[in-house]
Amino acid sequence: MRSESQYRKRRREVAADLFVQSAEAVIAQKGYEGATMHDIAGAAGCAVGTLYLYFKNKEMLFNAMVTRHSHAIADQLARASAGVSGPLEQLRVRNEAMIAYFNAHREFFRIFYAADIGGRANIASNLRGSAMRAYLESKALEIEMARKAQTAGLIRTDIPPEEMIEFLHGVMVTTLARWSTAASIPPQENQKRLIWSLISGGLGVMRRGA
Repeated sequence: MRSESQYRKRRREVAADLFVQSAEAVIAQKGYEGATMHDIAGAAGCAVGTLYLYFKNKEMLFNAMVTRHSHAIADQLARASAGVSGPLEQLRVRNEAMIAYFNAHREFFRIFYAADIGGRANIASNLRGSAMRAYLESKALEIEMARKAQTAGLIRTDIPPEEMIEFLHGVMVTTLARWSTAASIPPQENQKRLIWSLISGGLGVMRRGA
């Protein structure tokens, strides 16, 4: 039987999740600067005082939103590459999974890149706590994939794997940032081909691994 403390903890988690979802909806509509704590509380159907019991300010809500999506992205990328053979193919399917997440949550990416809380181009500098850990763990996995791809002769070996993954992330971030606010973007399958073409060219993918 669930204890009272477990029940209270679960109720608090559900309430916090509702506030984060409400914040995302309000910020998507009004922009980060235009959204207020009163707006977010109203969207959640509660008094603003209740919201302040969970989040002291809008930036805390924003960080919670980013953390929520960061973990979801890391999980989606891990599921995509699980059971996939070959380090280069693992990198490719992780890129496709990232693009799929972007298309399913384009409003979040638009909020993330448009919010004026530091430079959004450098994703790592804007992550906190468990979101940063999830990002670094995912990045470390991809560096190891790049290293194995080099050893297997699938990609160029004159650039350190760490720099290759920085390049990969740079291409992805820059492109998704632009698409997040564009009036129209290519279909998802075309997005996958375009981004992988740019990345594979930079990695020097050998024909047999392309």
